[in-house]
Amino acid sequence: EEGSRVVHVTDYFVVSVPYASSSQYCMSVAPRRHCADFLESTPEELEDLAKVLALLAQAIYVGLDDPSYNIFIRTAPCGKTLRVRGREVSKEELNSAFHWILEFRPRFPADVGGFEIASGVRVVTGLPEDHAEQLRGYIRDRLNAGAEPIKPVPVVSPIPTATTEGTKPPSPEKPNVGFPLLSRASISKQSGVSRHSVMDGLRRQTSGDSETPRRHSMLAWVKREPLD
Repeated sequence: EEGSRVVHVTDYFVVSVPYASSSQYCMSVAPRRHCADFLESTPEELEDLAKVLALLAQAIYVGLDDPSYNIFIRTAPCGKTLRVRGREVSKEELNSAFHWILEFRPRFPADVGGFEIASGVRVVTGLPEDHAEQLRGYIRDRLNAGAEPIKPVPVVSPIPTATTEGTKPPSPEKPNVGFPLLSRASISKQSGVSRHSVMDGLRRQTSGDSETPRRHSMLAWVKREPLD
């Protein structure tokens, strides 16, 4: 519902967006039955959890353009006793106070900015309620589609064949950009060249205006101009 941080609910689990998340579109998957240790989950809960994770993966694949993601399981510590602030905590007390959760955290390019690196404080754009509303919509679309597994269609280039005996087939077309896109700072620091010349070279490669062969055009542009 509107204004809620709940994303999805099943018979055994509740998926929600944390109030103070460390990353965008992060989701917490918590069992509805009180349980401190993940290893004490029942077969029915594990089967339902597998379906939930598959549904979440499909939702962000379609809705968020297939981002990378990490999954964390935060469960109770092992051992019969635990020492907390100088006091022995028994297993029974720990089981009554702890509740295991699973964290589903998508990752995006440039996820950490300069302020976050320097201060250690995470910055998340958007409210958790807004992120939850978007995720609910992505999940609803997958459920309406029957939650069928997504099968990516591979793009296979045809293999050139020789037309006459003894004739070497032509080489397949090389991709336009065969080098990773570096940040402006890393370009100047690592290669000692003008970032403007590198970006100009990349633009020429992608537009097909470069007069240099594609495999060597990037190196040619890198060596052509000195550092600003």
